[in-house]
Amino acid sequence: MDIKKLQKMSIYELRDIARAMGVKSPTTFRKQDLITQIINIQEGKTTAHYSKRGRPPYVKNCVNYSLFDIERIDNLLQNLRNEIITILTKNK
Repeated sequence: MDIKKLQKMSIYELRDIARAMGVKSPTTFRKQDLITQIINIQEGKTTAHYSKRGRPPYVKNCVNYSLFDIERIDNLLQNLRNEIITILTKNK
């Protein structure tokens, strides 16, 4: 993922991606720091952290998604948003 796409995402979306990629405690980071952590794991500068203790993360099923899948889902959501906006503007 490139930085521009990550910067357009909300903090909640970034946290979900960060959890899936293995960022330790993603809720403690600011948006820009979280983006940096995601990029570092993607480039192999930082190792992913998956804890075996405690409650499993909410996005446990997302761990198997590749970055390609996440980008594809992001594109699908953007297309869906555009279609909804088009429909709503036609009805006005």
